[in-house]
This record gives sequence, structure tokens and C-alpha cells, in this order.
Amino acid sequence: MEMSLKWLETYSSPSTVRAYKWGLEQFFKALGFKDSLEENARAYLSQKRNYEEDLKAYFVNLKGKPPKSVDICLTAVKMFLMENGVELPAIFWRRLKGRRKGSRALMLDKVPSNAELRRILSHMDVKGKSLFLVLASSGMRIGEALKLQVDDVDLTSEPARINIRGEYTKTGNPRVAFISFEAKEALEEWLKIMEDELKVAVKRSRYGKRLKTAVYGPSNLTQPTLFGETPSPKAALTNASSTIMAWEGLRFTRTCLESFSGQGWQLLSPLTLLRL
Repeated sequence: MEMSLKWLETYSSPSTVRAYKWGLEQFFKALGFKDSLEENARAYLSQKRNYEEDLKAYFVNLKGKPPKSVDICLTAVKMFLMENGVELPAIFWRRLKGRRKGSRALMLDKVPSNAELRRILSHMDVKGKSLFLVLASSGMRIGEALKLQVDDVDLTSEPARINIRGEYTKTGNPRVAFISFEAKEALEEWLKIMEDELKVAVKRSRYGKRLKTAVYGPSNLTQPTLFGETPSPKAALTNASSTIMAWEGLRFTRTCLESFSGQGWQLLSPLTLLRL
């Protein structure tokens, strides 16, 4: 049987492709395969395997991982087998997933208070404050915000609106988001200095020298967008009482997180800050 990973190309989200590849890599590793992903997949499908027993062994190997990670791993293998002509009974998958403990992410989300938001904003530069407020008031994903072009933003409307193109979104569907007056003011301040800031960043960059009309620039700066820097998918703050706060709607850039350092917070990782 000839193996194909081309089915992964049908997914528009790079993060989904990465997640599925990771799940498959873990699967082959658990079964003792040690070559590249493509070589392992080809070798696996060329053998006469007991797929159900392999999946049970993989499931045991996943013990201790977060429920969401287990789901991704199992789904990756399920899609891999299906796309290569191996379809296991639906009842097998139901029983397998039914044995996992829990179904939600391990980290619980908590909506930050206004005081906490103001404290965070006080440590940000113009760009960081703009990104923070746009995310907080619009509800858009961080990946969508980082792809925004200047033409996508209409600050003359009331309230200010942002056109999120289909190519920016996870679903492929375009939509309109509105931002608060405070977010609009912060965005206007960033747009005043954006071009000069990005020109300086491009001069320092070793990746490219082109500067396109956009709102925040990605980390390689070859095609700057509205916000600069590669974002973290989730941020967590630990206060003096050791209470974990995490939220999906407010995601921070690395620059944003690093700005906390030396201000009573310690940067433990791109995802975690510890109150000193």
C-alpha cells in the first residue's frame, strides 16, 4: 500500500497540520519506528498490522497527557488510516475515546477584572496596548489579528470596524468585527508611528528588506502586518496567591510578555508569567 500525506494539504490551518503531524510522530514513536514521518508511515502501512491493538497501545502511551492532546493524537491517526484505505469500526473509536479521563483542557479560563487589565496595559508600549485592546474588544483570534492589513481597518465608521478576510480565519469564512473607542484610539496611535517602527525593524532584520502596507508585522518582517512579533497561543499569569488566570480572548505577543520582566513579574516561558 502506498502511503500518502497529501491529505494534510487539504487543511488550511498550519496549526492543524502541525498538530496532526505531531500526533502521527508520537504514534510511530510509541510503536518503535525511528525514521522520518513519511518513512515511518510507509513502513507501517507496508506491514501486516493489527491496527486496533496498535491504537490501544498508543492510547496507553498517551496516559497522563491532557485530554485535548489525546483527542488530537487519536484523530491524527484516524485520519491517516482512513485516507490510506483503513477504516476501523465507529464503535471502536467511541470505546477508545470513552476511556480517556476528562474531555476539557487542563487549564481553566478566567475572565480578568478591569483592574487586572489596567495593570497589564500600564506595562505595554504603543503597539502592545493596541494589540491587547483590539483583541479584547473584537474577540478575534490572535492569528487573525496578525494578518490584518491597513485596508482591513475602518476607523471612520462608528463604531470602528475591522474586516476579517476569509483567508485569515480558521473556518475560511470572512466576517466583520467591531472594536471599542479605547481600542480605536490605541490603534490610531500605533498607526501614527507604525511605518517608522517597521522600517527600523526591517533594517535590523536578516530575513528581508521589503516593507508592505500592513498593520502589524510578523516576526520575519518580510510582509509586515498590523502587529509585530510571533504571538503565544495562550498567556497565564500567577499572582501572589498562586491563583492561575488564563483566558482565550486575550493572547499576548512575546514583546508584550517580556515587557513584564523587571516590573514585578518573571517570564518563565512564552506562555507563563510569575509574580515576584
